[in-house]
Amino acid sequence: MQDAARRRAAQRYARWAERPTEARAVRYLDAAFGSAGESARFREVLAWLEDLGPTFSAGYVELLRQALRAAGGQEGADGAPSGAEPFPDPRSLVEALAVIADDDLESPPEDSDPDRCVIRAIVTGRIDAARDLSERLGASRLSAALRCHVLYLDGRIDEAILRLRALLEEASADADRDTFLIASHGLALIERHWGDPAASHSILSAALSVGQPGVVSSTFFGAMLHWAAVDAHDRGRYALRDALWRDGSSYAPGVGPLYGMGGDLVRAMVEEDPERFDRAAAEVIRARVERGYVIAALHTGVGALQRHAGPELFAAIAGIPAPRGSSPLSFLQPLAGALEAGRADEAGRILAALPAGFAPTSARMVAAAVRWWRGAARTGARRSSRGCWAPRATPPRRRSRACPGARRRSGCWRACSPTPRSRSAWG
Repeated sequence: MQDAARRRAAQRYARWAERPTEARAVRYLDAAFGSAGESARFREVLAWLEDLGPTFSAGYVELLRQALRAAGGQEGADGAPSGAEPFPDPRSLVEALAVIADDDLESPPEDSDPDRCVIRAIVTGRIDAARDLSERLGASRLSAALRCHVLYLDGRIDEAILRLRALLEEASADADRDTFLIASHGLALIERHWGDPAASHSILSAALSVGQPGVVSSTFFGAMLHWAAVDAHDRGRYALRDALWRDGSSYAPGVGPLYGMGGDLVRAMVEEDPERFDRAAAEVIRARVERGYVIAALHTGVGALQRHAGPELFAAIAGIPAPRGSSPLSFLQPLAGALEAGRADEAGRILAALPAGFAPTSARMVAAAVRWWRGAARTGARRSSRGCWAPRATPPRRRSRACPGARRRSGCWRACSPTPRSRSAWG
């Protein structure tokens, strides 16, 4: 892909030199970004574009400047990425996607208005609007990748997975770096929560082997570096975790509009102390809600609830605006409310209604909730008066009609658990 990017950059520079236009300048800058061999010509074209005063590509140029600043790798006093730089307005990413997806673009993209564009609708959780707008996207691979994100948020998970895998094959064959990374982000995210964690790890490994990403895909690349940092922490590889964390925060600093964009997420997820994790994860969610990044907040809640449960996290999840329209992520707020209140039967019904691929994530959420409830019960913060929530030495034999396996085994959670033989306080 790097070799193809160099060839593409040389071709686009020649086109720009033959007839300089704003569109040709932007497409050259996108191909040449991060290539040491193109540094002199990159500065030449960027200076020409800034002197011209970009019109329809102003959002792209803003994103490019931010990517160049982030390459400096700012760190906090403790040596960890500071994440202080806010992600630019999603309009920048929207305009950038529209500009580089159209080879002949010479005028403002029709969907550059942040209130009418599909990616703005995705970020803010307006699923119905995203579905309608995605039908009017162009025929480029980047547009196809965005449509797959909409399919996933609309609940068509299996269809999104099939299309994303096909996109990855096409992008790999054509050395299409941006599409490959953006599609990898979507597919790894889906597999992370709704499918096979091993598949998610494989996708991440392939995506991170690409090397230098493009301007638009750099934030997606940084998000996947952040996921890899959390995975490295879980495997006890702390030096690798810190390296991935720093690299990811140089590509996707601050609070980003999609899941994984922002070093604050890693700082929260690697916190081992449950109380400090509770506060940190809640802060990550609230930071995204404040900026209107509803989908990122929901994904953060799903990820956090698998590690530790706590009152701050439950309160932050309750404060996430509900997505407009049907979405597989809409289960999170009612589930968190049921877990916090100890309504195990209600939580069981919510989890049983989710796709089968969610079972491993479901089991981790249940385990985290049990640990939190037991700790709260030991400290007297709660009274054990909720039936199968009570942490008894011998769990009561109790069946829940919500569980599909309740007739075969006693225990409302045991029937749904991937390890049904383990006895738990859920009864």
